[in-house]
Amino acid sequence: MLQRRVLEQLDKKLDKPTYKDLVEITGIEQTRMFRIRNGSLMRIDELETILGVLCDEGLSLNLFFDCYRYLDLETIAQIERKIRRKITTEKLKGEGI
Repeated sequence: MLQRRVLEQLDKKLDKPTYKDLVEITGIEQTRMFRIRNGSLMRIDELETILGVLCDEGLSLNLFFDCYRYLDLETIAQIERKIRRKITTEKLKGEGI
């Protein structure tokens, strides 16, 4: 599940932070963070906040959200085709084809 992987990455990046550390870094309330870490589903804004901490640079889910926030669907489709083409090319290179 995405949420579990995101929380694992956050723990790894911040070297096993305390709840106090997480509150300071994310701004998410301590009781809410406790519930999230114990299985409650994250809201989109909480996911965006945590991804912001994880994704300091490069392609990220924050970029994905920004695309849908600011770009029209045709532009997004064009970008998606280019990314898929690039991924296919790199997969083929990795397979030695």
